[in-house]
Amino acid sequence: LDVIGLLPPPKAVRDFLANAKPDKHAALAHALLEDRRGYAEHWITFWNDSLRNDFKGTGYIDGGRRQITEWLCTALYENMPYDQFVEQLINPTQANAGFVKGIVWRGAVPANAVPAMQAARNVAQVFLGVNLKCASCHDSFVDHWTLEDSYGLASVFSEAPLELVRCDVPQGLTARPKFLWPGIGGIDAERSMAGRRAQLAGLVTDEDNGFFTRTIVNRLWAEVFGRGLVEPLEQIENAPWLPALLDWLAQDLIDSGYDLKATLARMLTSQAYRWPARQAEAAGGHVFQGPAPRRLSAEQFLDGLSTATGHWQEKPLFSAPQLLKKDEAPQVRAWRVSASPLARALGRPGREQVVLRRNQEATTLQAVELMNGTTLAETLEKSARALLDSEKKGAGALVRLVYRRMLQRPPSDEELAACTALLGEPATVSGGADFLWVMALLPEYQYIH
Repeated sequence: LDVIGLLPPPKAVRDFLANAKPDKHAALAHALLEDRRGYAEHWITFWNDSLRNDFKGTGYIDGGRRQITEWLCTALYENMPYDQFVEQLINPTQANAGFVKGIVWRGAVPANAVPAMQAARNVAQVFLGVNLKCASCHDSFVDHWTLEDSYGLASVFSEAPLELVRCDVPQGLTARPKFLWPGIGGIDAERSMAGRRAQLAGLVTDEDNGFFTRTIVNRLWAEVFGRGLVEPLEQIENAPWLPALLDWLAQDLIDSGYDLKATLARMLTSQAYRWPARQAEAAGGHVFQGPAPRRLSAEQFLDGLSTATGHWQEKPLFSAPQLLKKDEAPQVRAWRVSASPLARALGRPGREQVVLRRNQEATTLQAVELMNGTTLAETLEKSARALLDSEKKGAGALVRLVYRRMLQRPPSDEELAACTALLGEPATVSGGADFLWVMALLPEYQYIH
């Protein structure tokens, strides 16, 4: 789930458990990371959330917003070095200009929502761990960033000079392009916008800019372990709970040639990753006691049902790039389709704003969709029909199969009896839908431990 976003097949689980080699965990992690298609199809969700990339929504109808899906999928498939990945997003071509282009909102918008300011805020938040939202309207009340800092960075992305506007009141002052940390370098105001963006890309990814590497390894740690080394993720100047580890991972990323898979391998093969999951204490200083339990993402939840039953998504909005065709799977995973009401309820964002982390808390909307939602009901019916069509087995055998696929274990005698009764003998589509609904609502399925 952490590497390719899918549940393991039962045979893979059996083989792993039967393997007595001491390095089997590391071997599995590296093998999964070598699955280029699986890696790209899972991690594109992380980057779609971060880069505000989607297939449709605000701004797409009139061309004021561009998607970068093909470029992004290709970059992940080829494991583009992270410094090059960021440089190309900050100083883009037509293929990947959507991130810094942002959204051209219709009608009158406040000064802090113009495309140049969007670009400054998003670059700072995603790649540098800095939240400029407050400082894009006035000097921040929560940290040291100023209105001048925000407008200085925004000026890199503006063809014309920008006037400082405080709380939508023009200040009569012209902003000059600047980097957030002048000690690392400056921006030449005389350069063209393309030249300024190229200069900024170099400053952001400069090895002397320690916030760049620390920001991404902190985010990867949070994805894998459930909590960052620095919290919140967009305040990288806060004190980490283990500074030496953050520093070591950041330097190791540089030494690897900015290979994010190498950083993930460090985390996945660590002893810390194999500790039992523990819910972090709500109060007091953080003490690491194991990875935190995490909810399946909306995409993992739906792909898990598909893995168990053989019914995958329909009508994808994105076709895989040509380089994926050679290992094209017939399955259409959930990230490739428009977000349904169920996916929205399970946390898939609208992506009009940067999302660094999805909400892990249960909501009333989730309960309504899971208990009585049309989308889930239709999905379960189609899934049950696909399961019964592909697996010509009795009810008991079907229950055992689905348990193995969804929970990686056999059912207890009590579970087997209850679920067999739900399915019916012979099994029916309606009984299968009821059975799958029970399985999908189990915390054991919905949480990664």
